[in-house]
Amino acid sequence: MTMDICKSLDEEKVFAIFRDNLRKHIGIRDCQYIKDSAGLIKYKDYTVFPLNAAENQIAGYLAVDGISDSDKEKFGILAQQLLIGLRRALLYQKVQGLAITDSLTQVYCRRYFLERFSEELKRSRKNKLHLCFLMVDLDNFKQFNDRYGHLVGDTILRQVAKTIVDMVRQIDFIGRYGGEELAIVLAETDKEQANFAAERIRQAIETAVIKAYDEELKVTVSIGVSTFPDSTDHMRDLIEMADQALYLAKETGKNKVCFCPA
Repeated sequence: MTMDICKSLDEEKVFAIFRDNLRKHIGIRDCQYIKDSAGLIKYKDYTVFPLNAAENQIAGYLAVDGISDSDKEKFGILAQQLLIGLRRALLYQKVQGLAITDSLTQVYCRRYFLERFSEELKRSRKNKLHLCFLMVDLDNFKQFNDRYGHLVGDTILRQVAKTIVDMVRQIDFIGRYGGEELAIVLAETDKEQANFAAERIRQAIETAVIKAYDEELKVTVSIGVSTFPDSTDHMRDLIEMADQALYLAKETGKNKVCFCPA
C-alpha cells in the first residue's frame, strides 16, 4: 500500500489510492478524508480517526462508515501509510510554492511570472484575445525606507501587493518584478478595461492606511500600461513600453496611470 500511495504527489490522488487499497483489506461502506475539524459536522454518524502528524499536530481526519470494532486497530495501522503519502504530497506542494512565490509579497517571483506571461500571451495570440500588462511602482519608496527603516518598507510593499491581489480577478496574475516594482497581467482585457482596472488599483492604494509597527502611513503608486495587440505583439516590447509609460507617470507628477504611446 505504501508503494502505491507514494506513486503520486497529489493530495487528493494519494487519498484515492489509499481508499481503493483499503477496501481490499477491510470491509467498509465509505471513507472520507477531511482536512479540518469543521468539515466533520457532515459525518456525525461516522467513526473518526485523527491523522496525527506530530505531537499536538493533526494533518486531517479520516471519517469511516461501516467499520467493525475488530478492524479498527488494523485501520489505524493502514492510516499511518496514508499519512506517509500525505506528508510527501504536502511537502512537495510547499517546495513548489517556495519555488514560484516571492517570500515577502506572496505574489509570483519574477522568473515564474514571466513564464506565465509568455504562456498567456501565446493563448491571447491563438484565440485573438486582448491582454494588458501593468507595471506598478511605489512612489517615493526610498524616502519611506530612509525615514522608517527597511522593516517598515517591507510591510508597505507587502500590504500594497495584498491590496492589488484583492483588486484583480482570478484569471489575472501578479509578480514582483524587482525592488518595489510589481507587474500585473490582465487577461482578456482591452485598453478601456485596463484603464478602469488600473485606476481602481491606484485609488485603492491611495486611500488605504498601512499600519507598520507604530506607524500609520499612506502611500501612492504610479502605473504604466501597455496593451496587446494594440501596442505590440512581443512580450519584451510590452514590458519595455509599460516601463516607458511608468517613467512618464513618474515624471509628470506620480500617483497616476499612463499608457504607452499608441
